[in-house]
Amino acid sequence: MSNFCGTQALEKRMKLRGFGMHCQSISHQLVLLQHERPVDVTKAGDQYRMFQLTNDERAEFAKLAKNLRLLTEEHSIHDDAYWQLYRDTDYNNYEFFKMLDGHEEEAKPVIAALEKVAGGEKLTEEETKTASEFLYSLGCRSDSMVDDGGCF
Repeated sequence: MSNFCGTQALEKRMKLRGFGMHCQSISHQLVLLQHERPVDVTKAGDQYRMFQLTNDERAEFAKLAKNLRLLTEEHSIHDDAYWQLYRDTDYNNYEFFKMLDGHEEEAKPVIAALEKVAGGEKLTEEETKTASEFLYSLGCRSDSMVDDGGCF
C-alpha cells in the first residue's frame, strides 16, 4: 500500500510520532524532577532555582493531563463543555482513543500525578515511577502504531 506524502495518512503518522515523543519527554522530565536539583547560572554565581518548573512547563503537564482525561474518561454527553475540552487538546483523533482503550484505570493515577506537578507539588518516588513508566510505554505504543509505509 502506498501513500502520497501530503495525505491524511502522513498527518496521522506525524501526530502519533509527536504524541509518542511528547509522552517520553514528559516521562523523562518527571524523573529529572525527582532526582535533580535545578541550578540557574547567574552573574552572581550558581543559584538553586526556587521553583523547579517554569509556568510554561507546568502548563505542559496540565495540558497533557487534560488530554489524557479526554481520552480515558467516559463522555456520554457531548455538550459545549465536552467540545471545548476536545478543542483544547492536541491529540484527539480516533487512534489516540483506541491506544488508551483498556488502560483507563492505569491512567487515573498518572493524570493525578501530572495535575499535581502542574500545581507545583513534588511527586513521591512511587508516583514518579508509576507516571514515568506509563508515559514511556504510551510513547512506545504510539510509535508502534505508526505505519511507515513510505511515500508514493
